[in-house]
Amino acid sequence: MAANTGLQWVYPSNGHVCHEDRVLLVGSVPAGGKIALVGTTGHVEVSSQGNFSGWAHISGAQQTLSLKATLPNGQMAEQSRTIKRSAPKTITAVSWQTPQQGQVLRVTPGLVVSVQGTVPAGVAVSAQWVDAEGNPVASLAIHPGINTKSPSDVSSDQRHNVFGQLHQLSAPAHAATQVKALVPVPMQPVAALRLCWGDDTGSCGVGSQTFPVQYHATGWQGVITGKRPATMRSSPHTMAPRLTPQWADTVVPVLGTWGDWALMALSHTQKGWVPLDNITLIDDPLYAPLALPAFRIALPTAPDADTLALAIAGVAHAERQPIIWEVTPHGATLTLCHTPPECDVLPQPWLHNSDAQLYMAPTADGTGTVLTYTAPKGRQVCGMAVTPSGHNDWQWTLRHYPANPKDWRIVLDAGHGGGELGSIAPNGVPEKTQNLAVALACQQALAAAGFKHVSMIRTTDTFVGLAERQDAVAEKQPHICLSLHHNALPDGRDPGQHRGLSTFYYYPSARPLALHLAGALSSSLGLPQDKVYWDNLALTRIPDAASVLIEWGYFTNPHDADVVLAKDFANKAANALVAALIGFTP
Repeated sequence: MAANTGLQWVYPSNGHVCHEDRVLLVGSVPAGGKIALVGTTGHVEVSSQGNFSGWAHISGAQQTLSLKATLPNGQMAEQSRTIKRSAPKTITAVSWQTPQQGQVLRVTPGLVVSVQGTVPAGVAVSAQWVDAEGNPVASLAIHPGINTKSPSDVSSDQRHNVFGQLHQLSAPAHAATQVKALVPVPMQPVAALRLCWGDDTGSCGVGSQTFPVQYHATGWQGVITGKRPATMRSSPHTMAPRLTPQWADTVVPVLGTWGDWALMALSHTQKGWVPLDNITLIDDPLYAPLALPAFRIALPTAPDADTLALAIAGVAHAERQPIIWEVTPHGATLTLCHTPPECDVLPQPWLHNSDAQLYMAPTADGTGTVLTYTAPKGRQVCGMAVTPSGHNDWQWTLRHYPANPKDWRIVLDAGHGGGELGSIAPNGVPEKTQNLAVALACQQALAAAGFKHVSMIRTTDTFVGLAERQDAVAEKQPHICLSLHHNALPDGRDPGQHRGLSTFYYYPSARPLALHLAGALSSSLGLPQDKVYWDNLALTRIPDAASVLIEWGYFTNPHDADVVLAKDFANKAANALVAALIGFTP
């Protein structure tokens, strides 16, 4: 791009709709230029290289903002933008997202269902299970603000701000209360769920809505469908934490449905929600909850290898049972639900050749088996995979880092691409372009340093979907996956308060690498270290490898922009990554 000859104001565009009371300002002027905000209050900061960012206060439904630049040659430049503000909405009635209007709820005794909606401030809500005559069977007051919790290790990484709100994705505010609650189903048959709203006692004085119930004393049978594993969540909402995915043809007990979701029982104690379009629900015959196949396990003969593949074969059973798994740097666990072992011991000679350990124990409810693997001393697990290989057969693959870093298989993912621009830099360069430039430089530097197995998800300006990226990584079976991005903030935030390099991870097995890269790269590049975040992102949610997403710096901070937009930044970032990986000791 040609050098600036004047004011380049890249965000917001003319006619931009802002849902906050402050709009973000991003752009650039020639080095040494100055910026003044005209017509409203706010703050704009200009870096030594002329990159600027800041914010302006928005009042009323529409407002004209002007930026006036004083250029190094003494000339003046001025531009204006018309900004529209989406006023906060006032909701005068209850709006239910879950359940939805006209839906029939399928429930079983003891099921816990989720209620989610929006109510006006000061209005109380209650739930009543009613019989065929409309008489209440059980009542429960609903309190707003009940949310699911993140994993226990999140607090130590101070996950609290940025990624879910990047790239100017901000939602309008509502002058109302969001209600999220769990409502248990009584053990006796019910005909409907009545949701009531009224005064602070939760009575039905203002209004109510009734949802018919299909009540079963037992349950249903659900068969996972689709080409990719079905995502299970802790509650029926697309933003709820994910649980163990389940592969196609897996048969899982279904306790009930709620809206577009089904509650499936992985075991007697662990349950998860799956979208209805990911399962085939079978009413007849009803699910037999204790259909228990047995299994046998075949262990590899070389336990010290970088990759272990354990074959787990079902015995005399034609339906795949659900599984639960976890992976950490020091090992992994695999729970075979509703699946007791064929015998209670493992082949011992395998253990005599290594200090790696493999234990087998029944689940707490006695209906399944837990296999626990502990890596050999001095070795770390970088990833694992569980793949189906028959009706009820599995292959459990465990990957360790090879002793020589240059033997590591590394996948580089340049974020965004094609029509997906990502955020926009102060000089007008889209994030997708900068991501690809850095990724290509990293690939070249790693190859020059002797890393033998480095591959890319994309090498040109093409769009690749998130699911396609996940599949591509799994196919390459890497030890490390690095997704490369540049950060940004939405409207309503102060860009001067957020700068630096940050890393993101999801599985505990990737946390040591995320911590190491955050410190090593920040130090090498002269960027502040932002944070190490746990986050539920598509490219961190790949268990096959130590998957880490790197945000090199904030486009929305002028000082970060000076660093990451410098002509030699891609090469510097690549060299820093090479040194960081060589210096990483798993």
